[in-house]
Amino acid sequence: MLGTAQATLWCPAQNQPPLPRPQDEALARQALATRTVMRWPPPEEPASNPAAQSAAAQEPAPAVMAAPLWRANGEPLAALVVSRPHPPFSELDAQLLGGIAAIGTTTLERLEGVEALRRRAEEFQKLSDLSHLTATLTDPAQVARRILAECRSFLGAEVAAFLDIDGQPVVTDGHASPGLLAALGAPQVLAPDGQMTAPVQQDGLVVGQVGLLWRPARPLPHAARPLLDRAAELIGQALERRAHLAALEATQEGALLTLGLALELRDFETAGHTRRVVRQALALGAALGLGPEELEGLRQGAYLHDIGKLAVPDRILLKPGPLDPDEWRVMQEHAAVGDGLTRSIATLHPLARAVIRHHHERWDGRGYPDGLAGAAIPLVARVFSVVDTYDALTSHRVYKAAWPPEAAILELQAQAGHQFDPVIVAVFIQLLRAQPDPLAGLQETPAD
Repeated sequence: MLGTAQATLWCPAQNQPPLPRPQDEALARQALATRTVMRWPPPEEPASNPAAQSAAAQEPAPAVMAAPLWRANGEPLAALVVSRPHPPFSELDAQLLGGIAAIGTTTLERLEGVEALRRRAEEFQKLSDLSHLTATLTDPAQVARRILAECRSFLGAEVAAFLDIDGQPVVTDGHASPGLLAALGAPQVLAPDGQMTAPVQQDGLVVGQVGLLWRPARPLPHAARPLLDRAAELIGQALERRAHLAALEATQEGALLTLGLALELRDFETAGHTRRVVRQALALGAALGLGPEELEGLRQGAYLHDIGKLAVPDRILLKPGPLDPDEWRVMQEHAAVGDGLTRSIATLHPLARAVIRHHHERWDGRGYPDGLAGAAIPLVARVFSVVDTYDALTSHRVYKAAWPPEAAILELQAQAGHQFDPVIVAVFIQLLRAQPDPLAGLQETPAD
């Protein structure tokens, strides 16, 4: 339309190759500054001017024209620069290029708007993805590792890191040299050297920060701030969740121990029985290869194994002599009663109830309350039965003296395959033999 050999859209705010000639860039800047179409050679130089004709004959220069593109908000967008070998551009050419530039401005702003909407959609999607990614994770380090990897990849950063309050790295993603990690420095909103950080808070207190580093420094993505803030928030939530769970576990542990000690006092058992059987049961369970869930059920059940004795009358529970058949029948009911009592404790581990109900079952099927035999008896109950019997034998009671450890070990061996699981007995005896004194640190003074 204009007979041009070359057309360039030049944006001064972006890093792009310079125009072919310095005077072309100067013309583009002049067009943006004056908001008018600029031509070279200028229209005021008449072609009939002998000096101009002589210069053109000696060194013909291409005709150049630049039209400004301005945003609707008054900010410069770009300059449309066109050139041709000859002839010079006319006023009509300038008007035509100005119209093309106006259409181009509208089109570019629409394209930028569409691109901005696309970026915002991606940001919202990534914010949603971060929440979903961490929904099944409980460990704060795992949460931080997953989130930082996603943020670094999406934002094109070189390094992402979670630092503690002293600036020491807890989790890093990317090639994080000590120098780059040290560059994160104190929390700040936006640093000029391609760095961004956000504080991590736990229960309202700053406990660290997350940071992103770009090298070499560059304009930071618009999505960096909302994504980094969300990452810091999710890591803080994971830290709070872990602290709250630890507090709940400590509260539960104290409640279980208190109840166990109360049962000790009512049964006149040797002081420390509850702590000993819990400790020994967990050691034996670990030696047998029980997993975390089984050990937790065993631990809770060990605390509450005799809770059913709350329903046994004192005249039976505290009787110094042998029980008659009717009394023994009432005593045997404590295992099933304990199971029933603990059904209403929603937070109690299911395997704990297996310990409470079945720790008086026998390997040969002659135990109570259900007469289970062999492997039909829950493993946690078989483990606890051995530990509980050994502690009862080696402890002083109002109706008997404490047995020597070796005598108690011989009794366990004699009952292996009858009362107890023989494999569990063998492993427990190995644990006892490995101790210089089988009762060291376990047996305490009898209760008054």
